[in-house]
Amino acid sequence: MATKNTKVNIIVNSIAEGIINHELKPGERLIESKIAKKFNSSRIPVREALRLLEKEGYVIYNSFSSYHIKNYYLSNLEEILLLYKTLSKIILEKAIANFDSNFYKKAKKILSAINEAKDFKGYSPNFLRFFELVYGYAKMPFIKDTMMSMLHKNMVIVGIFYKEINNFSFPIGQYNYFLELCKKGEIKQAVLMWNNRHEKIFKELIKHFRKNNKKK
Repeated sequence: MATKNTKVNIIVNSIAEGIINHELKPGERLIESKIAKKFNSSRIPVREALRLLEKEGYVIYNSFSSYHIKNYYLSNLEEILLLYKTLSKIILEKAIANFDSNFYKKAKKILSAINEAKDFKGYSPNFLRFFELVYGYAKMPFIKDTMMSMLHKNMVIVGIFYKEINNFSFPIGQYNYFLELCKKGEIKQAVLMWNNRHEKIFKELIKHFRKNNKKK
């Protein structure tokens, strides 16, 4: 998502968060005039925001000259897992080697906010902040941006998952353990624990949506 506090970026971030939190549904049409009115804006920033959202993979532009929320399918999840497994080890090893006291202070603060989240809407932005913090320490901006783009897309799917199972819980114990391993300099064990944790989550999601697809 965009980071600078401009009208375009405010619109981008608001719509992206709505998609991640499943407040905006797959296939839903985005109407320029309504968005412009909501943000007290002309249509020019709205169009630019929608183009950026299309570039980031959140929306699609169809032949009827309108934007719709993109549908995410099982194949997206399987491809994300494949790419994640390839890049995660590389960026984590670099990042952990650069962790300092400032990192651990920020990480604990974010994990505390995640622990206090009562629903997916409260959890998702802090979860993404935590990953952004971890990957940022690798000082590999291209791989970091690629990983965060995958995570944003995965969060859309996770949001749908939690809505469908009607249950939200996110224990942070393993992330605290990850930080402990990093502090001790046990980089290989920390990377293995991190990757096993997230591969398990990916596989749970794939199993859930594959089962639902069979029902349909």
